[in-house]
Amino acid sequence: MRASLEKWLTGIWYTKSEPPLVLRSLEAVYRRLSATGSVKQITAPASLAVIVVGNLSAGGTGKTPMVIALCKRLQAAGLRPGVISRGYGRNSKGLHIVSGTDDPQICGDESLLIKQETAVPVILAEDRRLAISAMDKTDVNIIIADDGLQNKQLPRDIEVCVIDGGRLFGNGHLIPAGPMREPAERLESVDHVVVNGDADQLENFLQDWCQLGHRPINQLSRMALKASKIAPLSEPGTVLNSSSDFNPWAGRKVHAVAAIGNPGRFYDTLQALGMQPSLHAFPDHHEYVAGDFENLQNQPIIMTAKDAVKCSRLGLKNTWVLSVAAEIEESFWNDLLEAATRLVNEKSEYTA
Repeated sequence: MRASLEKWLTGIWYTKSEPPLVLRSLEAVYRRLSATGSVKQITAPASLAVIVVGNLSAGGTGKTPMVIALCKRLQAAGLRPGVISRGYGRNSKGLHIVSGTDDPQICGDESLLIKQETAVPVILAEDRRLAISAMDKTDVNIIIADDGLQNKQLPRDIEVCVIDGGRLFGNGHLIPAGPMREPAERLESVDHVVVNGDADQLENFLQDWCQLGHRPINQLSRMALKASKIAPLSEPGTVLNSSSDFNPWAGRKVHAVAAIGNPGRFYDTLQALGMQPSLHAFPDHHEYVAGDFENLQNQPIIMTAKDAVKCSRLGLKNTWVLSVAAEIEESFWNDLLEAATRLVNEKSEYTA
């Protein structure tokens, strides 16, 4: 049922045809409920700097790889980041501190992947202010709020918005008539806009933006998700026989399994590596069972790292994990790291 609904909505969102009247009526309700003052008026607590990473549209934009890359770059700059999130898709409630060996049903697949990839503290709570209070008791000095752009109670110092360069704004309508969680004008108030795609897709974004009559975006950067390694699916916390050499896979037929916001991007990545993938797309955050793979044993199975955290205990054979890394222009990192370091120093002096 959920998969059919997602497919139906996606077919409406990413076409030029007008959405059905019932969806446009619900869009008007959503617009009224979400229309409030600017969230940038809420400043972060005195002791911790807060970077919010989010998107304007429903579905995958590359936000999780962005959070992982941000954690690693902050660490390399000598800062001590931690991540807070509500833990989308988790079965638990309330405050939860993520462990690298957690069951993904308890903490959510994205939160577990971030913890395993970065080893930074990851704290979940529906009320992100509770997560901030818990993080304040750790050694962290800067927080990354995962998917918090629309959370109007969440304090923040810096906002980063990630956009899917391939799908952009879809039909431009708000949920449920379109994919937009906020109007496109929201980009005028964020600190950094990052477009996930190639140079042509960045140019398409700029053309769409200008045609909508918006002000120019000063802090605009391009991000590319690059395949970094391929490894056999194994028990949590272990990577066996991983390799960054994709040549042996060129020309091979594979089953591409993905339960992410935009499975087509995973398919395109495998094709770009020379493989011949057959895509098996599941709803975003799908909870896999062994039966999902019964008819996929005739060829190697390749899945995303986000899917792998949910499948490592299923006993799958001939199954591989493709990891990707977010590569972003150095100008973005220079600006963001300078601002983050300044904020941390200022807050440290204030609370000393």
